[in-house]
Amino acid sequence: MTARERVLASRLIQKIDNNEQYARQIGLSCAVASVGINNSNEKSIQKKEKKNYFKGERIMKTAEDFIREMERSNVLMSREYTFKEYVSDIVQFQDMVCKMISGDNYHEGMRIDEALFIMESTARKRELRSHPAVHNGVLTMKKLAKEMAITMSGAKGERLVSRTLEFLNRPNTQIFRNVYITDGIDETELDGIVLTDNGVIILEVKKVKSDLTLTEDGRMVFAGDECYDKVPLAQKMALKRRLLKKCLEKAVGDKGFDIPVYVDSFIVFSAPKGQFIKIDDRYRREKHCFRTGLNKKIESYIGCAYYKAEQLAQLGEIFSEMESNVKRFETELNYDEVRRSLAEALVVLQDTTEKQEATTMIVEKPETKQCTANVLELDVQRLNTTHQQAKRKATGFGYVAASVFAGLLISGATVVLSAGVRRA
Repeated sequence: MTARERVLASRLIQKIDNNEQYARQIGLSCAVASVGINNSNEKSIQKKEKKNYFKGERIMKTAEDFIREMERSNVLMSREYTFKEYVSDIVQFQDMVCKMISGDNYHEGMRIDEALFIMESTARKRELRSHPAVHNGVLTMKKLAKEMAITMSGAKGERLVSRTLEFLNRPNTQIFRNVYITDGIDETELDGIVLTDNGVIILEVKKVKSDLTLTEDGRMVFAGDECYDKVPLAQKMALKRRLLKKCLEKAVGDKGFDIPVYVDSFIVFSAPKGQFIKIDDRYRREKHCFRTGLNKKIESYIGCAYYKAEQLAQLGEIFSEMESNVKRFETELNYDEVRRSLAEALVVLQDTTEKQEATTMIVEKPETKQCTANVLELDVQRLNTTHQQAKRKATGFGYVAASVFAGLLISGATVVLSAGVRRA
């Protein structure tokens, strides 16, 4: 190359580095940038590529590596949780899984279904969707997404009801949340208890998104004949009323109080804002209302009791001593198996990624370099040709302009001479 060609080549390479779109327009791959102008640049680039290649080999992980990484977060490592603990842990687990699957595409607040979409898209793009490990990983992600939806729906419903009760306008009313009760045989947790001067009301919160039917045995059947209740709702509410009445009577007796105990209950349906939900309840086995009408129901409630201020204070003392957020339950998902399934899927997807990256990082062969250099020289020649054509066009334009100007001068002179002849 001449000195001028080397300057043009360096400018071309700099332009390609700064604008990949320009590189595609002129038919060069980004690999042109790896061709140096001199040997020192070429060696430094080859060294960098070699370093990246071995770096790629180091970050290859096994299933055990992924499992250890998930276990280091110390979330969902037990089989039994309180609801509050479970909500906290499953949110952290979702965040961790989303980061591992999405990588650079992760954003704050990403949900498990978004990570599932990324996993399936990646698997299909690399023709790995039918791989057993990937298939099992996708199924696990779908189970996890369903578990997240059910858990967070319940938590959101309780949170909305608690916020609604902040605007309750009834004097001498006390509210208690997530109260655990047991008689040594049966146990349950009450979403909410409202203590009024006319009796005690149990609140059972249910988050709903579609029309539902309450059957004769007290089950909730949603659109499409789907029923998620392990135990009929009517049976569950009867147990809650019985246990609370029994615990209250025992506590009142132990403290020597003279207070009659009356326990009632409401099922509170919490629906999305602005969505109309229809409830078909032809058997009327349980009292129920929507969250938006809860305060009105409580404010107008007339039960079977009338508690004096002193009795209300004594019952409030008993409820305050009851434990809250202590009922533990066993998770339906085995999270050891969940971690194993996700780790095996990530290994397969990661293995493909790393192989592709390692292939692109291998130093080019001399023949390839020579070919790329030839292409570069051709493009330099193309730039020279374009430059010369521009010069010719500019020169041609100059000639044309000069000719037009000369023609105008001659025409003007002719007109002047003609005028002079006529005067003469």
